[in-house]
Amino acid sequence: MKHPEPICSKCGQRCFINSVFDVADRQELWCYCKDCDLDSFYKIKTMTTKMHKIDVFEKAIESAGYRMNNVKLNKNGYVCRVIGLVPAKDPAKWRQVHWDANGNCFDRQKAIRMRIFDLQLPK
Repeated sequence: MKHPEPICSKCGQRCFINSVFDVADRQELWCYCKDCDLDSFYKIKTMTTKMHKIDVFEKAIESAGYRMNNVKLNKNGYVCRVIGLVPAKDPAKWRQVHWDANGNCFDRQKAIRMRIFDLQLPK
């Protein structure tokens, strides 16, 4: 995703993005200005979907036939990440995945997006 170019609040020059953090409904950029040696945060609203409680994820995972192992919640009690299992190619085996707050599925070991296992969450 392309981020807007942050501008230093002290000298007005373009800052360099060091890292990006996902925080609930927005992303925060950790930026550094090499001209005035200033570190700063920039908050960018990126997600337009609403956050969901754990019961919504439980219903979506159970209705799809997947298994849920671990849930990570934010301080408001909304789901940030769900770790679980989906059927592998071999019917007797299961594959470890995680779903983000939007219901997007990712492989647990390779961090590859797995769209076929995305959850259908209410908008």
